[in-house]
Amino acid sequence: MTPRPLSHLTDTELVNLFIEKGLAKFGAREAMDIPRANKLVEDTNAIGRELASRGPEAIAALLPLLEHENDSIRMSAAAHCHAIEPERSRQVLDDISAHGDVPYRILADAQLWDLGYPSRLLGTKKPKEPNS
Repeated sequence: MTPRPLSHLTDTELVNLFIEKGLAKFGAREAMDIPRANKLVEDTNAIGRELASRGPEAIAALLPLLEHENDSIRMSAAAHCHAIEPERSRQVLDDISAHGDVPYRILADAQLWDLGYPSRLLGTKKPKEPNS
């Protein structure tokens, strides 16, 4: 059976799929199955993009996941919710960066840096130099 396109799923179905893929991603990383983990990252990012394309109300469906017990899901939800709840998302990423398990503390730290916040490992992101 062919899975339905993301655009045909409800917001609730997308959030449930986000959790399912996030837990599978966590398992793949724990098993050191990097190709599978990378595919699952792509899948969760596609779900986040689909929700974002529907507007702030749809992406807000991920906000409860900022409290999820799994660092992988919390981190992914924080990255996607940053556009609508930047301070709360930053706090979640900062908490994982400070107290999470490896590799999530490193990944959350890199996500903070990528969003322009100070990083424990990478310092402060410098603005890109204009192309000359």
